[in-house]
Amino acid sequence: MIDRQPDGRNRSTLRRNAARLGVVSAIVIAVGGTVVAADRPAVKSPQTVREALWVWGNPEMGQPGEASAERFAHATSRGRAKVLGTPNVLMAGSGLPENAAEALSWTNDVGDAPRLVWEIMADGQDNNKPPFEYKQRISVLKPLVKRYPQIEAVLIDDMTSVAASHGFLPEHLRGIKDELKKQELPLDLWGVLYTMNFPLPGTDPLVRELDVINLWHWHAKDTANLEANVAECERRYPGKPIVAGLYLYDYGDGRRMPLDIHEAQCETALKLLKEQRIRGIVFLSINDDPEVVKWTADWIKRVGDEPLAAATGAPPTEKPAPDGARLFTTARKEMVAKGAAFSAITALNDGSLALTVQRAKALDELDSSNVGIEWLRSTDGGETWSEPTLIYRPLAEDGKLFRRRPDQGYEVFQARNQAIGQLPDGRMLCSFCVLNYQYTPSGDEEPRPGVAWNHENQGLFCTWSDDDGRTWTKPTKIDIAPFGGPRPMVSPHWWFVSLPDGTVLMSLYGSRDPQYKGPLTIPDDAQTMSGVLRSTDRGETWGDPTIIMSKAGDLPWEENALRLLDDGTLLGSMRTERHSVDQYSSTDGGRTWSGPTPFTEPGQQPGGVLQLKSGLLVGTWGNRREPYGAAAMVSRDRGQSWDFPHRVSLEWESPNANCGYANAAQAGDGTIVVTYYIMGEYSTYRALWDDSRVFISRFTEDELLQAMSNQRVGFP
Repeated sequence: MIDRQPDGRNRSTLRRNAARLGVVSAIVIAVGGTVVAADRPAVKSPQTVREALWVWGNPEMGQPGEASAERFAHATSRGRAKVLGTPNVLMAGSGLPENAAEALSWTNDVGDAPRLVWEIMADGQDNNKPPFEYKQRISVLKPLVKRYPQIEAVLIDDMTSVAASHGFLPEHLRGIKDELKKQELPLDLWGVLYTMNFPLPGTDPLVRELDVINLWHWHAKDTANLEANVAECERRYPGKPIVAGLYLYDYGDGRRMPLDIHEAQCETALKLLKEQRIRGIVFLSINDDPEVVKWTADWIKRVGDEPLAAATGAPPTEKPAPDGARLFTTARKEMVAKGAAFSAITALNDGSLALTVQRAKALDELDSSNVGIEWLRSTDGGETWSEPTLIYRPLAEDGKLFRRRPDQGYEVFQARNQAIGQLPDGRMLCSFCVLNYQYTPSGDEEPRPGVAWNHENQGLFCTWSDDDGRTWTKPTKIDIAPFGGPRPMVSPHWWFVSLPDGTVLMSLYGSRDPQYKGPLTIPDDAQTMSGVLRSTDRGETWGDPTIIMSKAGDLPWEENALRLLDDGTLLGSMRTERHSVDQYSSTDGGRTWSGPTPFTEPGQQPGGVLQLKSGLLVGTWGNRREPYGAAAMVSRDRGQSWDFPHRVSLEWESPNANCGYANAAQAGDGTIVVTYYIMGEYSTYRALWDDSRVFISRFTEDELLQAMSNQRVGFP
């Protein structure tokens, strides 16, 4: 794959440049299988790291002779697997030959491998160039799959770079999937994504068509951001399996791979592998470097017998959800809003419930949506809901959902990530951030300088209602120091907390303002933070910040859901870069915090806590791993420990990982109501929002405890 530059500049093919450049060599570590097509038996999950190892083969470059680290690049694909001790093979290089006899010969060489993937090029090409037709290649593949059913996927190399520069579009990927279906080949579709291509407007539409992402860093120095870039993939393409690529040579800077950098990227990737955040690791080199190859082989020997998380899950129960949770089917589930997502619920002083949602309005002019904040009320424990009341929708000066820029580009407004609450005196508060999404005159997403998205964060705003939520004040911008900066990324989260002395707390997370000169001491390397702001005038002004945590990474994930317990303890449920939730606690009104302690596992986030009238704590979260949806567990000791083994799934039928944000409230009649959202598969941005839905799950405390304690309760 590295015979083609990621910025779109072609090199000569590897076949023609073997003498000058050496031969591509790679190793793949893949966990658990991919998104398995319906007609193909599921791939057995590896029990150890060794069982998940692959080698990236270049069959056209294989030469006779004994395979070794010194001539690893010139070994056959099977020889490379033998040198590294890896069972599985990804057949790449110049891809699947159009000559059926040659394709069969090369596949026979690795026919005893338990798992195989073949790279395919466009018909008649040794590169992916127009007209991007794959019918002939796939017809060559068909008899191979019949003979070797362990072939599980095809790979498109340099998809977001070279191919995209030649006009490769999402419709071409859909064409590959249609041709595979037509020829009755239930194979997955893998594609190569370079991190440097994140900002390109054509990248996201291509990647959304894939079953598996193969993620690469062109410069060795950029591998320090491996975990952050995996997190960025998780944000952009929720639910898509990721195979992380690690070069054995620094091609970006044209030098040997420093062993310290290589060791660091191996250990980071192994950590992500064990956390189930990536499905694999690919090692690739275009040069023979015995030192790096031997180090890598020794590393594989050292870690190969270590168990993987897929093999150490909870013991099975009768009809459990895939992650071991019980299915709580006796809970009453209802959809309460369509064309809406990211809901937050709270109990009001009179025992009724307030449910806020982010509601989209699609634009006719381009593929985008304006988003506003609405709220609904239930006075019967969530059984029925009022018509929505608008809290705020950002509009242009002329009342439109967008603004045309001087260059005729578009600026589309969204109010997002709301927090809601009611003060003891009855005032209702709502805060949110405003995001201005930028588009070119032709309607393409226009990434903003210095951030990974095409929106500009306008900061935090707060509005309030003194008439029971019927009308709301014009939002006022909040002083968020020490958060912010020249390109701020900052947001509140879910709930306000009222302390006994009348102080109101609001959690927020996001970027650090490097120009901050206030009294707080913040680590010099801190780029993103999570903390609280305070108001002593009923939410009209904010300040007096406390920082709970800070980190060097530039992507903020640390949404923190605050709850005040009956003994005065504050609990914070904070999302992490591992895409799990950690718990923090404070006994002095949020001035100092202890923690973190683990709350959920990777793929289970964001989350929060609700204290019931009985004193029992209910923890909820969004399941962004199978089963996609929402889940809950309880604590009987005010959050000191959680009964995670007896968790229950409240929703398990979401089509993908773009779901969850489950949070809960208890109505005056004792009913527990958990809200969450589900979005469908991506086709267009407007359709994504139009098809999004907000749900609630209703149940009593006794029903929850019964479902948790009895394996047979709640199962169909």
